[in-house]
Amino acid sequence: MRVWNSSSCERRISIGIICLAVLAFTLSALLPGCGGDEVTEDRPGPPLPPTPETMMMFWADAYERGDIDRYSACLAEGYTHSLSLTGGEEDSAVSLTRQDDLAAARKLFEHECVTGIDMSIVITNGPWATEGGLLFRLESDVRIEVGEPGTLGITPVTWAEFKQVVAVDGLACEPGVYAVEFTFLDIEVVPDPAEDGWWLIVEIREFPMQ
Repeated sequence: MRVWNSSSCERRISIGIICLAVLAFTLSALLPGCGGDEVTEDRPGPPLPPTPETMMMFWADAYERGDIDRYSACLAEGYTHSLSLTGGEEDSAVSLTRQDDLAAARKLFEHECVTGIDMSIVITNGPWATEGGLLFRLESDVRIEVGEPGTLGITPVTWAEFKQVVAVDGLACEPGVYAVEFTFLDIEVVPDPAEDGWWLIVEIREFPMQ
């Protein structure tokens, strides 16, 4: 899993999976918003501050690890994920509720034929202030591998459509790789009312790159 931050596409910070494992373990003990309840005596280094970027790191890591509890804890009540094929806010080809999204995630995480999930995101712009929080623009690269590791055959999909199919019909065991590429994600985050200083995702608006 990789999370990058780019300021006007000039600066990118790559976070490797080893560092993420350490940071996720540390933060999961300290931040109940997207973490767990375990506390350890030996924590390597100081924890990260609870920033929106930190929360999105946990969100992506939870999806990649197939951790439904941590993933759901990053989604606000009233959360939606919509897809617009034209980029217009009023033109939604797909609209998923929090319940829809979690149903798809649960089926995906528990699927016997899913052998790998890789989620990489690049923060390309933002944040912009919204009425209740902050808005970021991300590029996404999500890959779901079905069958034996290293399976050939890539099927391009949008993330919202993929979630919708999995939530309703499930996922076939035919070997292949589903790839979410060449789409932007406008992600709005808001302060967590139950955890001071933490953030939650309230909306994802997905649209293809032009």
